[in-house]
Amino acid sequence: MDIINKVRLYGNVLKINLTPKQRNEIKEIIDGEVHIRISKAYNKRTLRQNRYIWVLIDKLDEKINGHKKDEMSIYINLIHMAKVKFEYLISTKEAKERLSRSFRYVEDMGERKLVNGKKGRLYRCYWGTSMFDTKEMGRFIDCLLDYCAENDINTEAYERYLR
Repeated sequence: MDIINKVRLYGNVLKINLTPKQRNEIKEIIDGEVHIRISKAYNKRTLRQNRYIWVLIDKLDEKINGHKKDEMSIYINLIHMAKVKFEYLISTKEAKERLSRSFRYVEDMGERKLVNGKKGRLYRCYWGTSMFDTKEMGRFIDCLLDYCAENDINTEAYERYLR
């Protein structure tokens, strides 16, 4: 069960404000020892950010291709250029296609020798913006704005909505 809420610490006592639904769910599972993990909550990107990102990607598509043609390739290229959120995975050469179904972009980093002496491929697998928190989204937006500037696209009207 995940609870996103404010937590207060009073000496050795941790106080969490719960909704009635959360309280009832916790009552059902608390019977003895439980495992609790606390981490900082980050806001996800906003819908407004998402809308304006796609407006600018659309403008890039028109500028680069002469018409609206391939927004997704531009988006994936930006994901790769920004290098915001990715994981390294080692697998077989054949696994790249399967990895591409789970990640927005999969970069083959070459062959590697594994601990057991066998050979595998190292892949850098990039997450899409739907997996970014606001800090990560900010880094992606910086990359997008730089790419727009390189392509002579005026972004002044959008920048206040993207930040």
